[in-house]
Amino acid sequence: MGMKRKKRAPRRRGWLLGSSATQVICISFVLLIALGTLLLTLPISSRSGRLGVVDAMFTATSATCVTGLVVRDTWTQFTPFGQAVVLLLIQVGGLGLAPGVNMSDSLAFYEATHGTAPTIAGQDKANPGSVILCGALMLEQMGVPAAAERIRNAMSKAIAGRAVTVDLAAQVEGARVVGCQEFGEIIGACL
Repeated sequence: MGMKRKKRAPRRRGWLLGSSATQVICISFVLLIALGTLLLTLPISSRSGRLGVVDAMFTATSATCVTGLVVRDTWTQFTPFGQAVVLLLIQVGGLGLAPGVNMSDSLAFYEATHGTAPTIAGQDKANPGSVILCGALMLEQMGVPAAAERIRNAMSKAIAGRAVTVDLAAQVEGARVVGCQEFGEIIGACL
């Protein structure tokens, strides 16, 4: 007569440690945007007193996620402290993974949101992640959500594997820097 073993409940590893790479990145961005919004609403950040919460949040979100687009002139609106906050948000948040789409009723234009990076052209240093995720957006819009999800999962696996392009390496602990081509091949192998 065999003894029955009790099934153990899975160990909880904390709200962040048990998360996927994508979740960690998203949570980090939300926290960074919240911190940036708080810092930009402080009177020390603005030359004309307090910046409104909506303007501060827009500035923090844009600086963190896209290209640093702001609704106020950075030089005249912000003090050196406020300017430093905006620059740090751009530097820390600039992962270059955000896909973009401009869409009408009949047309869609998919594009990377990180810019062209002419200083590294032809050096195999660019991050192809944004363009690849644009492909996932396009597939989803075309009615192939399973393929889009496979691409996003492959991107998450590639980043979790810690072999990333130079722009991501500073934000991934224990990262090994690879070139654009190898990073694309790693993502392809994760599909």
